[in-house]
Amino acid sequence: MNFLLNVEWAIFQWVEQTLWNPILDTIMTIITRLGDGGWFWILLTLILLAMRPTRRMGVAAAIGLLCSLIINDGILKNLIQRPRPFDLSIWQGLFQYPELIPRPESFSFPSGHSCSSLAAATGIWMGRKNGWTAALLVLAVLIAFSRIYLHVHYPTDVLMGSLLGVVYGMVGWYLAGRLPKGFYEARLGQR
Repeated sequence: MNFLLNVEWAIFQWVEQTLWNPILDTIMTIITRLGDGGWFWILLTLILLAMRPTRRMGVAAAIGLLCSLIINDGILKNLIQRPRPFDLSIWQGLFQYPELIPRPESFSFPSGHSCSSLAAATGIWMGRKNGWTAALLVLAVLIAFSRIYLHVHYPTDVLMGSLLGVVYGMVGWYLAGRLPKGFYEARLGQR
């Protein structure tokens, strides 16, 4: 475990020494807020659900987001109970927290921002592999990275959250394909 913590410490040090600057501070703060509570992904999912041509992508994203909420945030975080990097006792007095966003109070592993962002973006990308869906994947990766930049998650939190998110998005796409074909052709609320 010490080896892994040393690697994570080295990544935090590299981010501080190489990337931290006032411009990226502002950009990463804005990017991370897109993942707060999943509001961006929920809104996008609702828009996709409202239109017949994109409804399956919306269903896939919704399933991915639900998996993230239930499995990642509801079960895994509470089961593992990993403290945030700024709360790790062996790093007290050494770890720099930039205070760009309020300190999250939930457990750290796995990253919820990373998981929900990659779950929704993957579910959407599975439906249409083009420029705008690729841009959503890039945004999801940036949201995930912002959590390391802002020092609210260890790199392994972000890695595992991202991997789980991709899996949830793929599961969402698979399950969305199992719905009756008429679901995607009918208006919402009608059979």
